[in-house]
Amino acid sequence: MRTSHYNAIIFIGLIGLAGVLLFGGCAPKSLVEQPVQEQPAPTIEQTPQVPAEAQLDPKQLARAKLEEGNKNMNLGEWDKARANFEAAVNNDSTLADAHIGLSKVLMRAGEFSLAADHLKTAMNLKPEREAELRPLYYENLQRAGKPTDILNSVNQELTKDPNNPYALYRKAVLLLDLGQTNEVKKIARSIIKNKNDFAPAYIVLARSYWKEGNLDMARMIMEVASKWDPKSAQILSDLGALNYLSGNVGEAKKLFTRAVSQDSKNAYAHNNLGVVLLSEAREKDALAEFDQAIAVNPALAEAYLNRAEAKHRLDNIDSALQDVLVVQKLNPKMPEVYLLLGVLQEAKGLKDLAKANYQRYWSMAPPTGKDERVLRWIQTIESGASSSKGGEKK
Repeated sequence: MRTSHYNAIIFIGLIGLAGVLLFGGCAPKSLVEQPVQEQPAPTIEQTPQVPAEAQLDPKQLARAKLEEGNKNMNLGEWDKARANFEAAVNNDSTLADAHIGLSKVLMRAGEFSLAADHLKTAMNLKPEREAELRPLYYENLQRAGKPTDILNSVNQELTKDPNNPYALYRKAVLLLDLGQTNEVKKIARSIIKNKNDFAPAYIVLARSYWKEGNLDMARMIMEVASKWDPKSAQILSDLGALNYLSGNVGEAKKLFTRAVSQDSKNAYAHNNLGVVLLSEAREKDALAEFDQAIAVNPALAEAYLNRAEAKHRLDNIDSALQDVLVVQKLNPKMPEVYLLLGVLQEAKGLKDLAKANYQRYWSMAPPTGKDERVLRWIQTIESGASSSKGGEKK
């Protein structure tokens, strides 16, 4: 892949964390506990069988289906996982863990609204896990394009406690996503005035400057956040992204590595470390980081897109195509999806499809971010010659 196309994917991968991860900043622990994730895949003999009496007891059957769904999800068997989680919910609608598992499968399928519904149910069933699950609930509402629902929920939190720093922070996150950076700054500064050691307020304040393009100010404020919470993987990853975008690739790599070390469940840190490794032509190492990012967050479109690029460089075209198709489902409005899809299709000799996707990319990409080579590639296909990007690496 030529360098400028690759840089476009890097940019998407890094900037992607400026949105949805913010909601996760308030969670005191990982969103969903996965006690079986690190266990070896069970053999047929080891796989628990559904007890005969469970056929007569819906609650027992639901728990058995939940266990099977967790195993399926850990093995990447998403269709089977969905079927088992749905069966668990149907047999026992009060089983919160089944709703949570189903929400993760739905996120990967791009069904964010339905995933949010199941998370809301889980919070109602287990109020003690609300602080853990609410950020993921907001993330799904955000991805589903329901900012009003988020705002209503946050305002309900503020009705109970107008000075709740977490609720104010979440409101600032929503407003930041809507581009209201001045209002975000006011909220962040009001939080800091009342609680000057509240690191998330500095994070959202830094991101407001980041969104405005003031990377220096954003980095300075993020460094203050780091002083209040030096072990935060989110802050370390943000600082890494800001350094990368400022051209400090070496420092960015150190920060991403520290972020992964602090929190192995931070999908954005894994993704961004993979981006740097890919820039160093360490495709296999980068692939491992993208795999980790996807294992943690099966709905992280940027990680699939970056993994597809790594596979493309390793000449694994068919597998790369599968990843791009997942991205297309998760975020069909991402122009780079169609750019890489076209490159991969042309590598397989599917020139008409490649041309259509290059044209789609060109129509979707912002004027300041378009890869000018695409027009030449389209012209080359139209002239009947091969532009040979698909097999070219750099």
